[in-house]
Amino acid sequence: MHDRKRDAREAGFTILEAAVSLTLLAVALLALWGTLMYCSRSNIAAEQRMKALNAAQAKIEELKSVPFESLINELGPGGNSGDTFAVATLDADQATASGRIAFFVDETDSQGEVLGFPLDLNGDGDALDVDVSDGFEIMPVRITVRWNGVLGEQRVDLRSFLRKEN
Repeated sequence: MHDRKRDAREAGFTILEAAVSLTLLAVALLALWGTLMYCSRSNIAAEQRMKALNAAQAKIEELKSVPFESLINELGPGGNSGDTFAVATLDADQATASGRIAFFVDETDSQGEVLGFPLDLNGDGDALDVDVSDGFEIMPVRITVRWNGVLGEQRVDLRSFLRKEN
């Protein structure tokens, strides 16, 4: 009879064992929840980045439709339309966004190294001119889109060349 009581006690879980099991389960669920939240934020961030790249590409296409000779006067700093633009596709996601257009007019500009500088922009046979804004043959341009998204401050740069059609 004494053995029957011991077997009955050993057959079930004690309160301590149940508490430890529940604690381990809670820790595992919290880790899983954190992973799911990270993946969700990463997906949103990737979508915001894609929208920013699309906005920059759309701006490049818009620049191609502007007469080459009036690009800087129209879309440069202090130009008629200005060198900044809103990025509505990101604003719809509650990510405050803005874009900026930068033209490179100095053939010797060290900031243009990413674009392959020094580069003969006006076709005069050298790459030594400091300001070729009046005589471009090719025009380096950088479109920058900045936004404050789910991962904080973000930025996308798109670099391209516009060519004068003869």
